[in-house]
Amino acid sequence: MPYVPGSEVDVFISYSWADNRNGWVTCFEKALKDRLHELLGAEPKVWRDERELSGEHDFTEEIKLRLTHTAVLVLMVSNSYLASDFCRLERLHFSAHVSGGLRIGTRLKIVKAIKLPADNNLHRSIVKDAFGFTFFKDQAIQGPVEYFPGDRDFALEIDRLAKGLSNLLRAMYNEKMPVYVAEPAPAEAVPAWKRLRAELESRGFRVLPTFRPDPDCDPEILLSAMKPAVSSVHLLGAAFSEFAALQLEFARQLETSTVVWLPPEARPEARQGQFLETLSGFRRLTVLRTEPYWNLAKIVADQIRPEPPAPAAPARGNARIYLICDRKNPADSEAASRLSAEIAQQEKMEVFLPDVDRDAAILDEQQQKRLADCDGVLLYWGHARKEWFYENYGDLVRAERRLRARSPFRSSAIVLDLPDDADKGQAPGELVLRLRPPVLESIEPFLKPLRALGRAQAGD
Repeated sequence: MPYVPGSEVDVFISYSWADNRNGWVTCFEKALKDRLHELLGAEPKVWRDERELSGEHDFTEEIKLRLTHTAVLVLMVSNSYLASDFCRLERLHFSAHVSGGLRIGTRLKIVKAIKLPADNNLHRSIVKDAFGFTFFKDQAIQGPVEYFPGDRDFALEIDRLAKGLSNLLRAMYNEKMPVYVAEPAPAEAVPAWKRLRAELESRGFRVLPTFRPDPDCDPEILLSAMKPAVSSVHLLGAAFSEFAALQLEFARQLETSTVVWLPPEARPEARQGQFLETLSGFRRLTVLRTEPYWNLAKIVADQIRPEPPAPAAPARGNARIYLICDRKNPADSEAASRLSAEIAQQEKMEVFLPDVDRDAAILDEQQQKRLADCDGVLLYWGHARKEWFYENYGDLVRAERRLRARSPFRSSAIVLDLPDDADKGQAPGELVLRLRPPVLESIEPFLKPLRALGRAQAGD
């Protein structure tokens, strides 16, 4: 199934058959597809015609239909490509007939992968507005030579291309996933409502409604405004509101994925509390009473993103641990690395830390993947800010609810390190541990269930 809703192909590779005589394009396609899968957290539909085609007589209705319903066109540019009538027809048809227009925001849905520079630098003039990625190097004697698949330069450029494509595909996905943000927000939730709308729009989501409804508006108009939405968000206050309850009832009828949020400091009045306790019948309902408002947009985006496949059965061997820490804080990064090394050395378990110096969206995708794959999660809180901790704690809780519903973590814990302060004394979670020497003894309640997993696998 394609990643972008409504498309039949996520990435269409337009290339000259002559450029694949040695299998170069085949290797390119596989490397690109694998890297996109890692970045998106879902397998994209990458397609190219593998027949030896030449001109207009080969340009069939099937090809035209695929191009019309393609999300992004990748041009494999070379002298052979520029000389191909068939490639020209692909490019022209996509430009004229692509579903939804040729741009997503300011970005073009055509990307150039330049295998070799063309004579007279014609590769620069073809689709001038398209981003270009270079898959060759100039050598003093031989001239331009394409990167060899598997080389470091090839892998680095595939990574750059995949990141650009994943951002395009993610924006196209978000555009097709309208979110209804209920209005009007109660006074105590107005700052959260403003930030939520702004963040959803900055992520590329279409935010509904496009008008400002009020309690006197026709309910049918309100229902029609909500119908396109795949998700709805309802910011409530301490007092009960008939109009807010009506919008929630419409969300239940339309079977949208629904998020209800109250400010953490709100103390619901009796009727509001009773209303919240009796909410039922929703396709998917998340009620948040303690989540800080700055996490709302991320929670909504997580609900909308494609469901990851069920986690594969653990491989033979010892447990896999995801140790979450603030890698931007040098003290925390160093302390977590020492803890990781000690667990790996003494317990023979695989320990993974978050990556650093990568795009925020990519880091988020990686975190979701590791939360889906691991056996145990250790959330390390040392010198990191309170906002960092609660954002990552929210990821952990949502992973337990959504990603791991069919295969829960064998063990999860929050481990607190110096400095000791009042915020850490309020740390949530079922298992909260203090990191003290000897280190492994202090996290024994976390490690014990994972050791049992290792023994069970060894006895298979």
